[in-house]
Amino acid sequence: MATRRVRKWIQKSGVKKHKGALHRALGYGREEVIPTPVLRRAIHQGGHLGHMAQFALNVRGLRGRHHPLQKRRASHARTR
Repeated sequence: MATRRVRKWIQKSGVKKHKGALHRALGYGREEVIPTPVLRRAIHQGGHLGHMAQFALNVRGLRGRHHPLQKRRASHARTR
């Protein structure tokens, strides 16, 4: 059986070269979370900004269920 090669697509995307470029382009501070509707509008602007916004949404979807920035849904919250 052939072994499966892991593709390191995030490392090859060049994100570390331009750290904070999307925040600067959209006018958000370094520690602020860019809202999803703002990212969706930025995708349609096209160009490099559109690519950065699309990448940000893709990576946002990779966060695990228990990530500290992941919001809990009301149906999953524990009530007492």
